[in-house]
Amino acid sequence: MSDANVGHSFVNDKGVPVEIPKGFTRTTTLEVDGDAIESPIFEGHKRGRNWSARLDGKNGARPERAYLAMRGEIIDITDIETGNAFAIAGDYVTSCGNFRPDRIWAVVTGQTEETLSLDVYATEAWAISAARKGLRSETVTIESTGETETAA
Repeated sequence: MSDANVGHSFVNDKGVPVEIPKGFTRTTTLEVDGDAIESPIFEGHKRGRNWSARLDGKNGARPERAYLAMRGEIIDITDIETGNAFAIAGDYVTSCGNFRPDRIWAVVTGQTEETLSLDVYATEAWAISAARKGLRSETVTIESTGETETAA
């Protein structure tokens, strides 16, 4: 009997397998309701600022953000397409003026009327780079043979 583990392999926009991109942390899927999603990050405090944007630009040093419409925790994703880099943020400023950002940097890998699939990256620069290169993850099943195996 073999144990099956789930891992990820990556392909570029031409479908050619590539190495795991720098900064990749995980994949996630968000529920879509009428071209809108509920933000997984939301700062409800009066000093909190919530925003979401499509990320463009030549590199992470000069990102261009196209801010998305947002009301409360609901984000309008009509301007998001598969392959776009995407950011969700809920930032908080303490009473002493300390800035506490909470961010998700991701690339949209799939979109249906019910779900939005994302590859999550550690930084904005890595998300923009992966989107520019057309990288996306594909879930693969790894059969265990009793030996230690690693998956991305």
